Amino acid sequence: MTAPGGAANVDCTTGVSSTFPANTYGCISGTSMASPHAAGVAALIVSQFGTLGSDGDVKMPPQKVEDYLQSSAIDQGLPGYDECFGNGRIDALRAVTHDTSAAYDSSAPFCPEYAE
Repeated sequence: MTAPGGAANVDCTTGVSSTFPANTYGCISGTSMASPHAAGVAALIVSQFGTLGSDGDVKMPPQKVEDYLQSSAIDQGLPGYDECFGNGRIDALRAVTHDTSAAYDSSAPFCPEYAE
């Protein structure tokens, strides 16, 4: 799976806006930006499709959350699963509506693994 995280050379057209001290914003990239996206979409899936437990918490088996993430992802790179993009880029709206229709984004950048 991939998640929005920006490019290595960060600018405000490819990075993800984030808050900084002194009420300012900046653009940064990497797993520090992608990981919260993935965790947030996983939480949305649980809130939409989980069940209320006797302890008052909404629960959903982790494998089922993973299945929802993977089946609603937008394919990138080589068709289907590939080493660079995995099952594709997560998409919050597709995940919470459980839209599993085929979707492909041809604008993904070149992946070095394709040349091997």
